[in-house]
Amino acid sequence: MREKVAASNIFKGRKEGYSHSIAHPFRGDYVRLRANYKWKKAFKDSPDNYVVFADMILKINRSSGKNTANLLVMSTNALLLMDQRMMSIKYRIPVTDITRMSLSPYRDQIAVFHAKESEATKKKGDFIIESNHVIEIVAKMFLLIINANGKPPEMVIASEFQANLNAVMVNMVFRLEDTFPELPVGVIKVTRKGNRMEFLV
Repeated sequence: MREKVAASNIFKGRKEGYSHSIAHPFRGDYVRLRANYKWKKAFKDSPDNYVVFADMILKINRSSGKNTANLLVMSTNALLLMDQRMMSIKYRIPVTDITRMSLSPYRDQIAVFHAKESEATKKKGDFIIESNHVIEIVAKMFLLIINANGKPPEMVIASEFQANLNAVMVNMVFRLEDTFPELPVGVIKVTRKGNRMEFLV
């Protein structure tokens, strides 16, 4: 219930498509990770053993804008990008390092996690994902950050904002695809040129 209230406070009247999420329960573990033998064996004594959210998502490449499928896991302590077959961690951002989350006001399902500079993020920078459950992911992370830091993260919902990608500040620009009718409904075209990454939604 707290997560649904948080989602309403963050997105109501600000994000297209939010209303469609209201009727759907937040399930958290969409891939039955808690029952996965490899997960339980590898993370039994880990600070990340409690799963808040788990699902396959698309990670947007910081350099090219291309996407790759990865397992996203949120524990009470961190955001983890994982290899689903090997159950190995590719990328881990502690919840305490996430300072801001940014999304567009449109119907796309992109979210950017902005992190303060640390050993985990100083080379790669911020983290871009696309997920059918982006509203749930952001609402859960919002509450996790409050629990960890005692204050909420900054929330940005705008058609343009900046992100740190590979130690370069990049303008993230979201445009409606009315002038690009060749794009199928729901498909997002992402391109990166210099210090500009554009999302046609």
